[in-house]
Amino acid sequence: MRLKRTDEFRKDAVRIALTSGLTRKQVLMIWVSACRR
Repeated sequence: MRLKRTDEFRKDAVRIALTSGLTRKQVLMIWVSACRR
């Protein structure tokens, strides 16, 4: 269950990153901080 949710979140993060112009490193930092909550 958790893996599926993480996979969906990763897809959303990639989509948001591509549309917002963030760098891959910025997206990674956001993703890591979100996963720690």
